[in-house]
Amino acid sequence: MVLLVGLLFVIIGGLDLNDHDDQPSAVILNDVIVIFIFVISVVNIASAGILAIVISTMDNEGSEREKKLADWLYHTSVGLMTCAVFCDVIKMTFGLDPALSTQDFYGNRTSSIVNKLK
Repeated sequence: MVLLVGLLFVIIGGLDLNDHDDQPSAVILNDVIVIFIFVISVVNIASAGILAIVISTMDNEGSEREKKLADWLYHTSVGLMTCAVFCDVIKMTFGLDPALSTQDFYGNRTSSIVNKLK
């Protein structure tokens, strides 16, 4: 799913936002990317929570193998939480404002006016 989000970022980066034909596609792709990133974030948080529960039930005085397993689970949990924080940063950066302003999306030709003034 992370690879799909990366591919969608490449696609949305290739769209020309000055071309009014590409603008609806950019808005839809932006919304789809935010939804995928939200799902990735929820999955990472849930997985890290489950790993934390498993780690807490393990015996601290167990065998060396259990200690290594607990360490591995702990580091995996920390990695998942770091990825969740990264996804939250991406959501805040790209998800709060649409790819286009509402005026540009509904056909305001401000860019053509600016070009005429130059």
